[in-house]
Amino acid sequence: MHTANSLEILKKRARKLAEPLRKEEPGERISVIRFLLYPETFAIEASCVHEVFSLRDLTSIPGTPAFVMGVINFRSTLVPVVNLKKLLGIHETGLTEMNKVLLLRDGSMEFGLLCDRILGSEFILQKDIREAPATVSRLGSELIAGMADEYTILLDGRALLKSRQLIVDH
Repeated sequence: MHTANSLEILKKRARKLAEPLRKEEPGERISVIRFLLYPETFAIEASCVHEVFSLRDLTSIPGTPAFVMGVINFRSTLVPVVNLKKLLGIHETGLTEMNKVLLLRDGSMEFGLLCDRILGSEFILQKDIREAPATVSRLGSELIAGMADEYTILLDGRALLKSRQLIVDH
């Protein structure tokens, strides 16, 4: 037999379980992919990333700028691979076996960004993006959209895809 008190406890539990798990915050959400370029953590809008895969069979191209690591054959297409560390002036720690490539693509440009590790995908709120501090923005201010959080530099994927810096025209 249930007492009135135990029925009330069960009703409270049922109401609590019926509540949404998390209240949705107002504001525009942006889907990003977080990745590591040791020692820095970066994020880029997922809409600019076509695919993520492990680096393999990289062929270097003599005479290209230092930030161009080389090209890979990706589904019968030669895709240049860019070392963002060299482009942004981040200290190089050497290649690891965990190197990944983020394939960025829009209508007119396609290239791979080399990164140390993929940390995952998540949503961030547009209102939470802060201006990058001067120490970060000096790296490549036109390529950085801001700070996604205290430790994550948000890259501007569209600016990367339109950057004249990345066009090698020799």
